[in-house]
Amino acid sequence: MKSICLFCSYFNSNNIPNYVQFYVKELARHFTQVVFITNEKKLSGTSLTFLETNKIEPFFVSNEGHDFGMWYKGMLKYNVEEYDRVGLINDSCILFKPLDEYFNWLNNQYLDFAGMTDSDEITYHIQSYFLIINKKAIEPTLQFFKKHGIQSDRGEVIKIYELGLCNYLQLKGLKAGAYFQSKIYMPKDNPSIYAAHKMIKDGSPLIKKKILFNSFTLGEYREIEKHDFNHNPKFYISCIRGSNKKTLLFDFNLLKADGYNPNLKRVVLWSERAKDNLLSGLKVIYRKLKIRELRDKLS
Repeated sequence: MKSICLFCSYFNSNNIPNYVQFYVKELARHFTQVVFITNEKKLSGTSLTFLETNKIEPFFVSNEGHDFGMWYKGMLKYNVEEYDRVGLINDSCILFKPLDEYFNWLNNQYLDFAGMTDSDEITYHIQSYFLIINKKAIEPTLQFFKKHGIQSDRGEVIKIYELGLCNYLQLKGLKAGAYFQSKIYMPKDNPSIYAAHKMIKDGSPLIKKKILFNSFTLGEYREIEKHDFNHNPKFYISCIRGSNKKTLLFDFNLLKADGYNPNLKRVVLWSERAKDNLLSGLKVIYRKLKIRELRDKLS
């Protein structure tokens, strides 16, 4: 089987992060060709040597259109219609163990469009951090990308690509499915976040980077606090180690060099929350003072 993985990654330094190196090196075991797509920059000699040693081709592009913009450029350059399988994968997750179980499952399915997780949030779709497009779905997927092109607005990217692509392929009679199904784990919410610990115990090889880096935005933090969600990164690392005692895992100590400092983020969040609470309190006081002022005028 001739296959290609288009792996898109965005980072500010000149060094490929350790968790990304682990990820693409593992993908090279399952695809005949892996392309490392990243924003235009000059990579360090160490990073270039890593890519060359593992036969991974770098492809530098301007940062536009989010992940789907990067994938679109890769699909055009590498003539994906010539392949039997195309992987569209990004660096929003940390891979912590081999992908053998996933690909063993995939190779025994009759799926045209597959992923690691699906979701019924808004509408049914395969979550876009890990997409596999098999032969029958490659040409229609390419045509879909050509029709919609590069979308700069994040909301449009989600509506057109994240949600729309899966629906488009299904309407063409192509079969979609995921290794971990949201109807089992989290029917109405994002399973890759809220059911992360359950999926790890059931064999998931991936965890969202923002969970371990504690890099949720303040708005996201407000949302997850409405759920029974443990946002302590150490809880998930412990869960990963406990569920994979006989498996060679990614060295989580390497994350420190990648900017892993969840305690710092927590301090920032506490500061933001304190500021929010102060502003809310001031607004209440202001409203009360206005009411008193109105009463004084009427009297």
